[in-house]
Amino acid sequence: MSHRKIKASAGQALVEYILLFAIISIITVNMLKTITTYFDEAVGNFGNIFSRHLATGVCERNCFFNDFGNK
Repeated sequence: MSHRKIKASAGQALVEYILLFAIISIITVNMLKTITTYFDEAVGNFGNIFSRHLATGVCERNCFFNDFGNK
């Protein structure tokens, strides 16, 4: 009879490990999506600001390029 209890508890442990793995996988995928979205927006915003500064030419203060001049 004890042999059957060992098999039942081993099966229960396997199910618990599978559920735990599934939950951790879902959390990891959602975290990666959030991080990817954040970096995509950050790089996009930097590119937008950078191209805007290049298109406008020399600015009087807070300029990226002091030697750049419009001709």
